[in-house]
Formats: sequence, C-alpha cells, structure tokens
Amino acid sequence: AATAIDRVSQAREPVADEIAAFAGSDLLCYLADEPGSLVEEQVRQWAPWRDWAARTHEIILEPVHGIVHRPQDPAAIARVRALALGLDDFTLTGLAMAVPLLGSAVLGLAVQQGAIGGEAAFDISRIDEAFQERRWGVDSEAAERTSARRAEAALLERWFKALT
Repeated sequence: AATAIDRVSQAREPVADEIAAFAGSDLLCYLADEPGSLVEEQVRQWAPWRDWAARTHEIILEPVHGIVHRPQDPAAIARVRALALGLDDFTLTGLAMAVPLLGSAVLGLAVQQGAIGGEAAFDISRIDEAFQERRWGVDSEAAERTSARRAEAALLERWFKALT
C-alpha cells in the first residue's frame, strides 16, 4: 500500500511501460524446442491463456519455439500498457508485482482480473522448472525460493480480491 501511495502514484507511466515490456517477451510465448513432453505441456497450459488475452483484451501474442527473441505486435504491447494505465494506483501496484513474479503480463492480468488464482498462475509460470525438478530432483534452496514465491502469488490474489 505504501508503494502504491508513495511511488506508483508518482510514476504511473513508467510502471505501465515496465508491465507492457513483459508482453514483448512474455513467458507464454517461448516454447521449448524439446523434449516433446515439455513442449506438449507448455502448449496445453499456455495456449489457453494466450487465447484468453486475445479474446478478452485483443492482446494477440505469437508464440515461438526456442529462446530467440521475437518482437510482438506493437498494438498488443500498447494494449497491455493501456490496460495498466486504466487501473487505480493500488491495482497497478499489484500488477507491477505480479507480472515479473510470473514472467508474464498475460498471467498477471489474469490474476488481477480473477480469471485464475495466484498459485495456479504461479504453477503455470514455472512449467520449465517443474519439468527439470521431475527430471533431476528438487534442490532444497530452490524449493524454499519456490515456496516463498508461491506464497507471494497467493498474497497478490488476495490483494486484488480485496480491491474489488
């Protein structure tokens, strides 16, 4: 709340620009090259949220295979920026925290709008990490960080619900 009052209220446009920048390299747009099981899981979990963004907000983001950056349509990025600027300071602050946590402007907006819960969005955002954990095992320090980040995602969901 203090951040919303003291900082975001004074820097709304730069905050919206940061959120929109995530749409330009949204996690949901970068599918693995292989293995096939990971790609299938990404498609199954991520495509519905890209579709949601397109259907609900006319934010059309194109997926690619691999990690090489592919510029997204400037109209989609501008739409994310406009949505962010349309929020009150408290909601914008929550979105500014959710988007980098999830690596996705789309998932951040979905949590903010109640289309998905915070923990579910967090789980979708870490499909790659969960795949690696299943393959190689769980590192205890990484598990602690994951637990703290999952709790933060749940808190953001409660934050957005409290603002409605």
